[in-house]
Order: sequence, then C-alpha cells, then structure tokens
Amino acid sequence: MATYTYPDDASMDDRKPDRGYSIARAPNNTSFSSVLGYEKRKRLSRKVLRKFTFSYTNISEARKTSIENFYLDRGGNFETFKLDLAHFGLSGTANVKFSESLDINHVISGDNTDIFNISLILTEVA
Repeated sequence: MATYTYPDDASMDDRKPDRGYSIARAPNNTSFSSVLGYEKRKRLSRKVLRKFTFSYTNISEARKTSIENFYLDRGGNFETFKLDLAHFGLSGTANVKFSESLDINHVISGDNTDIFNISLILTEVA
C-alpha cells in the first residue's frame, strides 16, 4: 500500500483551516440487538477514533483543483492517507480517509480568478 500525505501536490503549508475546525472523538464499537431485546456489544479496537471537520475559504482555483484531484485519486472514501496534525496545532500524523463527499462552493468570479470555499470531513481509521 502506498503512503500518501494530504495534500501531496498542493502547497497548503501556509493555509491553516481559517474558519476553525472540530475534532470529535468516538469509541470504535459495534452493537447488535436481537428480536428478544438482548444487546451484544463488541469493541473493534481500543483506540478512540477522531473525526476531523474543517474548511478552507477563499482559495484559488488551482488549490481547489489540487484538493479535488487528491480526493478523486484516493477514490473518495476508499483509500486512506496520512494527515499532518500540525494544521490543527497538534503533533504527529493520523491515518484518515474522506468520510463524505467534498463540499465545494463557488464564491466569486473575477477577471482571471475564481474563488472557492471547500469543506472537508475526515475520519480516522484504526
């Protein structure tokens, strides 16, 4: 399996999420309820998984295309990649995948510039 870092083809080092971000934590459990009302729970891993929600606003078309191509190259939510947690003020990396489709909004068109807003939701994998 190849190791990818988000985004590998766009220079987003200077672009921190500018509208804030959220990190939700949830245990990696599954539960089964029978017809008789019994419930069986199973822990899939001891690691508490995180869900990263953030957005980029007022980015150029070149950066939008780079993020969109990165999403398409990963097959949407199929393939995992490493996310540098320095974007969120944390240290290290996390193995994540896209959990939903990209939310791309076209904001304004100029003479030779188009401005976009992009929202991302990434889910950590065990």
